[in-house]
Amino acid sequence: ASLETSLENNVGYMQSPSIHNHTLVFTSEGDLYLSYILDAKILPAMKLTTTIGNVLTPHINPVYPHLIAFTATYTGRREVYLLDLANRRSSMRLTYTDSFHGMQHVVGWENDGTSLLVSTKNLEMGLPDNRLYKLWIFQKGSRPNSTSTAPYQSQTRMEPIPLSQAIDGVTHNHCFYFTRTKQNSNTMRYVGGTVETLWKYCDSQTKAMPLTV
Repeated sequence: ASLETSLENNVGYMQSPSIHNHTLVFTSEGDLYLSYILDAKILPAMKLTTTIGNVLTPHINPVYPHLIAFTATYTGRREVYLLDLANRRSSMRLTYTDSFHGMQHVVGWENDGTSLLVSTKNLEMGLPDNRLYKLWIFQKGSRPNSTSTAPYQSQTRMEPIPLSQAIDGVTHNHCFYFTRTKQNSNTMRYVGGTVETLWKYCDSQTKAMPLTV
């Protein structure tokens, strides 16, 4: 669509949508927006952030939808932040990485809503590669609610997922489906050494199994 048409239709540059029930969050021009979907129509969006940090990859908590995780460059390096809509407070920083690359993106929430999966460069000893980490957001045995302050960890626990080069994935029925590496070519039917493939790793397995070749 032309710029004139976009202005007339009030359409902006929107990306990274996350939807839960009737709630929609997305990013546009480096900030985070909130909207709702009613009767198949999207209501006018409300801006949630107004800072210079470039906000990316927001994800709504599937159990506690007033919690939104995202990454931003508020301090120069990309880190993970948590926004609590119920308490109307400023975003809380969850990660403090020593890596020059910072965090890459938020992969998503775990099914119980108490922890996050994030992607970054390997923070452990070993060969440099991509790695998924789990962030434990809440104190052990506690649960947030929509009316009181959530019992967040004073220092978020961060544990590596034992899957080398994993960069993205989703949990379903005690199994984790993920992709490895980032394909360096957008050519159709690419078959080079860095081609992206789909893998499956379940709780009862000792190693991940490839689903595509």
